[in-house]
Amino acid sequence: MVTSLLAFKPLGRLISRFGRKPVLVVCMFGTIMAILPYAFMTRQTPDPGVTVCVNWLYQAVGGLLGFGQAVLIPQGTPVGAFMLGVLAATVSGVAWAGVGLSQQNFLLGFSDLRAGGRYVAAFAVITSLGGLMAGLAGGALTESLDFLQTRPLVLGPIVWNNWQISFLAASAFRLAAGFLAMRLPDEGSKSAGDLLRHVAGGLHRRTIGLLPGIGK
Repeated sequence: MVTSLLAFKPLGRLISRFGRKPVLVVCMFGTIMAILPYAFMTRQTPDPGVTVCVNWLYQAVGGLLGFGQAVLIPQGTPVGAFMLGVLAATVSGVAWAGVGLSQQNFLLGFSDLRAGGRYVAAFAVITSLGGLMAGLAGGALTESLDFLQTRPLVLGPIVWNNWQISFLAASAFRLAAGFLAMRLPDEGSKSAGDLLRHVAGGLHRRTIGLLPGIGK
């Protein structure tokens, strides 16, 4: 929710500059990037040294305050999985904010037509039915693969159960929706490539500007 609130204003500017379609397409694919980390979140997800670093710093500061042997993160805490979860939530907040704003702008565009009210109503009904069907299909999928809870798929350091498989299935449907979004008519809008180049260029300039001596 926090990343969505922070993303609304810049996303609105991107829609005004590039159009609603490229923002919708890019953010639809962004929702896939937001869900993929869940496919790798298990208790066996490697910890990139965060536990050791945090506990060392905590004990160093604690030594000055009289609790130098305290441990902030106990051993065995799935820190790697939590870090992937934070990444997924951050990307998800931005991506779904862009999808929502773009959809709203499409609806506002159709509302000018004679049948605009019927279109908005049909959109609401279809999306509600889609959400209902997705919940039922997802529940059936995870239930049918419940045996993976005791006999998971092991691919090197990755351990997958029925939850990870459901995340991958959701990614496949979102990918299909992203390609369908690319076919939406939006006269005057620019391409998704133009949008990505603009965002990448802006991030590059900001990054270089933060590095001492290089941004000058």
